[in-house]
Amino acid sequence: MLYVIFGALVTVKLTKNKPLAQYTTIGVGGAAEYFCQPCNLRELLEALSYAKAHDLPVVWLGGGSNILIHDRGISGLVLRLANRASNLVVKGDLVIAEAGSLLFELVKHACKGGFLDLSFCAGIPGTCGGAVYMNAGTSNGEISQKIAWVELLDPATGSLKVRSSQEMGFGYRTSILQQEPGIVTRVAFYCEEGDGKLWWEKARAQIARRKKLQPQRVRTAGSFFRNPPEQVAGVLIERAGLKGARIGDALVSTIHGNFLVNAGQASSDHFIQLIRLVRRSVFEKFGVRLELEVSLLGFSEKERGDVQLIL
Repeated sequence: MLYVIFGALVTVKLTKNKPLAQYTTIGVGGAAEYFCQPCNLRELLEALSYAKAHDLPVVWLGGGSNILIHDRGISGLVLRLANRASNLVVKGDLVIAEAGSLLFELVKHACKGGFLDLSFCAGIPGTCGGAVYMNAGTSNGEISQKIAWVELLDPATGSLKVRSSQEMGFGYRTSILQQEPGIVTRVAFYCEEGDGKLWWEKARAQIARRKKLQPQRVRTAGSFFRNPPEQVAGVLIERAGLKGARIGDALVSTIHGNFLVNAGQASSDHFIQLIRLVRRSVFEKFGVRLELEVSLLGFSEKERGDVQLIL
């Protein structure tokens, strides 16, 4: 598609009505009104300029985990940063990764290279940008603890700015990006002194542990609910007798209660109904309100609010 930006003719590849389920780990979701997969900053800026010129809302898609897309799809422009496994550089005392870099590749290179210990992130799916957005982590740590700064692109102005880790509003599975617009372009991590061989051994042990405790080779978004303070969502779900609960083809995993699985041709509505069943059952049995960890894309404000209702 050709268009003019600031008086210059440029080219960017935009696809209309692009099915999005293939770009999610759960395999659910309708089509994007417009879809673009920029490979560099120039293409990203061109896509954002097109969206601004045509008054299109912009939605950023990372590695496709931790999201549930509505079956009717997403209006506006969906941007998916291409996975760049090799774009990791060491500069001084920093390891700098592009947002589209796979988190697994970052963990592997950081640990094996002896740059920093990210072993606690081993086995977490998605990209570096998505990990920043969600402040990915485990009981052993959060990625925000290792971050020096994050480079963000303002989708409204096209300007780049750098925010320190302290300015990112990190909390449990949250960041300022969940309230303010901004597209992660690069992430810098502090280098550490230590034993890279030991770090990689810890990472491999973490992956092995996750394989034993979490469902494998299934379509899932990952953990659906945040752990309540001093409690574990998966344990509450299991104690409520919900393992194996099913609505349509949406299923509560029999291996780990906090994983909801697409067992066939599940729809977004199947998952919404199952989410409400889980939240209602846990609240009735334990008085605990489970909060969603996954992001709902393509849902209206009212629909997102309805999901949070217990009854």
